[in-house]
Amino acid sequence: MVFTSPLYAEAITINSPISVSQALGLPHNSWVILNGNIINALPGGVNYTFSDPSGEITVEINRDTWRGINIDPSELVQVHGELSQNGGTVSVRVRAVYNAEALLSRPGQLIYSYPISISEAGNLPHSS
Repeated sequence: MVFTSPLYAEAITINSPISVSQALGLPHNSWVILNGNIINALPGGVNYTFSDPSGEITVEINRDTWRGINIDPSELVQVHGELSQNGGTVSVRVRAVYNAEALLSRPGQLIYSYPISISEAGNLPHSS
């Protein structure tokens, strides 16, 4: 499902995973979910190359965003973030990164692929 962002008239919010090639065609400040692999670290300590079968994109993941998870290039991950277009280069400022296999195997954890209210969020199990 696609939503138009109320903050940026041209930006959109995607609430289910899309491909890198689809993300590359979206406007600046659009919110995306991507499934794929982080295949290498780039200079600077926060930039990485994210890859899926459709292509590659640079993702920016700050230390706090990792929340202590460790992954290797063969592990499937899911990233949630905001597209940034700067001088013709498209990247994703990642706000959440998950080991995709762990998302499917955590008993008691709920994962929503659509917006929920604050009161609904307050009733979710830990780590949802």
